[in-house]
Amino acid sequence: MKKMHIISLLCMIMAGLSQTLYASLVADDFNNATLNPAWIVETPSPGTIVQLTGDGRLIIRTNTDNNDLWTNHNMNAPRLYQPVNSNDNWMVETKMHFSATSTFQEAGIFVTVTDGVPEWGGYLRLTTAVYPWDTNEYIKFLTINVYGSYDDVYFRLEKNGNQYTSWYSFDGESFIAFGTKTLAYTVTGVGLFALRQDSIGPDPEGTADNNVRSTAYFDYFDVNRTLYPPTPEPPPIPEPLSGILLLSALAGIKTKFRTRRVHQSVR
Repeated sequence: MKKMHIISLLCMIMAGLSQTLYASLVADDFNNATLNPAWIVETPSPGTIVQLTGDGRLIIRTNTDNNDLWTNHNMNAPRLYQPVNSNDNWMVETKMHFSATSTFQEAGIFVTVTDGVPEWGGYLRLTTAVYPWDTNEYIKFLTINVYGSYDDVYFRLEKNGNQYTSWYSFDGESFIAFGTKTLAYTVTGVGLFALRQDSIGPDPEGTADNNVRSTAYFDYFDVNRTLYPPTPEPPPIPEPLSGILLLSALAGIKTKFRTRRVHQSVR
């Protein structure tokens, strides 16, 4: 009996750990005094920041170099994410302020994966704003790019099975679809990041732009539109009856009433 009790207790503990490991995503308006414990924060490089600002935002800031998410360089980018069950479906949304001015800067939404390209190092950057090597800033969903300079942008990412759909917006009301991609990866987390890598290898560009940091502000992290549910459409307003139609309707009612009474008197 004692052995069975111990086994049952271990099963309960394992079940609890499983629920903790794959808890449901938590929406966050970043308006608390401390960061929600649902987040896992990673800041491998000294001088990087992932913290609340105190005015209802989250700040993610790199140092001036070598804060990438690419194993050929380094995995030092500051980031935070929430664990998810790989079978779960979800939609996340954020508003980001990010002004990229130099190579290589990037920020946005990423997922953690247990498979895929080895160079990812377990992190797949899905919907982001980026200033890549020797070009201008653009926003993107994987290989789908929208060129332009966007300091404030809303990103939305939805997972439905192995189908991933992403949208962007500049006002938080009208969202434009990037498109949908099929990704056969085991996704175990979703979160936010910023990176800065001004060189390839041992800094061949010298120190010309080593004073640049990537700084991204996030206003919220919404899950399944919990924080900002869609506004319900108002019911249609019936058109008023014209005078002629109203008189006709009343006459019809009166005629039916008289007919019914005559019919009853005959009986």
